Amino acid sequence: VRDPAGVVRAVRQVASDRARAAACAVAAETVAAIGVRAFQPVEWNSGERPDASPAAAAPTPAPGAASEVASSPVASAASAARADFPRGRLTVAAGPAFISVPSAGINVGVDASVLIKGPVAVRIGGLLLPQHQQERAGLAGTASLTRVSAWTGLTWTGQKRAVGFEVGPALAASFDSARTDAISQPGAGRRVVLACGLLAGLGWPIDRRWRVGIVAALLGRLAASDFSVATDAQDAPALRAPSLTAFAALRVEWTIFP
Repeated sequence: VRDPAGVVRAVRQVASDRARAAACAVAAETVAAIGVRAFQPVEWNSGERPDASPAAAAPTPAPGAASEVASSPVASAASAARADFPRGRLTVAAGPAFISVPSAGINVGVDASVLIKGPVAVRIGGLLLPQHQQERAGLAGTASLTRVSAWTGLTWTGQKRAVGFEVGPALAASFDSARTDAISQPGAGRRVVLACGLLAGLGWPIDRRWRVGIVAALLGRLAASDFSVATDAQDAPALRAPSLTAFAALRVEWTIFP
C-alpha cells in the first residue's frame, strides 16, 4: 500500500497457493487485511467519514470519567440508598432487646424517631413487656416488683459511607409497683426511677425505607427511692433501685415519612 507521494506504507505477503488464491473468500480476506492494516492509524480529515456512526463518532471518555459513568447495578443501588436513606423525617423500629436490671433477660424494644432540625433527632422508646423481680422479705416473706420502662434521647445523626450512626444523651424512666406477701404487715407501693446516660446506634440500609441496626445505652441512676418492708423488729429496705443499667437492642427500622 502506497501513500499519495508513492511511498510504500504497508506490505503483506499472501500465500501463493493458486487453488486457494482463486477462491473468492481468500481474495476478500486479503483485501480486507491490507485495507485495515493501512488505514487503521490514519485520521480521516476530508469530508464525512464513510463509517461515521453515533457509536464510532462518540468521543472516548477520559479514564476518570469512565469510572464515574460506568457503574454496576449494585453500586447504583448502594448510592441511591446512601442518598435517600438511612434517616427519614419519621421512623419507627422494633426488635429484641436486652436489659441488665432488674433481672437480666430478653425483651422486645419499640421506638420512634423524629428528625427535628438538620442532623438532630428525638428518639422515644420503651420495652413492650413488663419486667419482674422477686426477693426475700423478713424470715419467710417475699417482695415482688413489676417494672415498665421507657426512654427518650436527643441524638446527633450522620452517615459514613453506607453506615448511618447516631449518638447523644438519653433519659430513662422506670415505673415500679411492688408488694410484699407472707409477712406480718403486707403492703404495696409505687415509685419512679430516673436514670440518664449515653445512647449510640448504627444502621445499615436495606432499601429506601427499611434498614437494620443496633442501639445501646449505658444509664446511671439519677433519682429513686427504696421500698421498705415492715417487720416485727424494724423497717428494712427492699427492692433497691439499680445504680447502673445497660441496654442493647437489635432493630428493624421503617421510614414512614417522607
